[in-house]
Amino acid sequence: MNRRTWLQATFATALAGCGYTTRPMYPCTIQTVYVPMFDTKVFRRGLEFQLTEAVCKELEQKTPYKIVRVDNADTTLKGEIKSVRKRVLIQTPEDEPRALETALAVDVELRDNRTGALLCNGQTPGVPFVVRSDSTFAPELGQTTATAIKDMIDKLAVQIVAMMEEPW
Repeated sequence: MNRRTWLQATFATALAGCGYTTRPMYPCTIQTVYVPMFDTKVFRRGLEFQLTEAVCKELEQKTPYKIVRVDNADTTLKGEIKSVRKRVLIQTPEDEPRALETALAVDVELRDNRTGALLCNGQTPGVPFVVRSDSTFAPELGQTTATAIKDMIDKLAVQIVAMMEEPW
């Protein structure tokens, strides 16, 4: 074996062992996605609008997919906001909140409209894919519940779109 062949084989082995791939990150069989308004079972209204908008923006920025109406879509990405919580982490001696945490949980489902199959990695039929996010904020620093919720929704959108990636 000459030196050049040996270097090529070593380089190919190194790339294969490091987890590099030339395959696309998202399934090529999908070109379009329908994203209906997320449902909600919580009393804090408006979150479903914010989350749907954030997911659509993330899809358009990070994936090759186009968002279309339901009758033209290859897949449907739908979800339901299951819970929103806010709790005090640290308080002053006068019982004023110094640091708080908000948490949000969403059930998500990605379904192929052509076959009816679920497309989320690791999802079993009838069991929703649960995505959770949390955020902390400090009112003394000018942060509010609204800023924490915006941060949480942005994190959730990234997680939801990431679950659409192909497994390695």
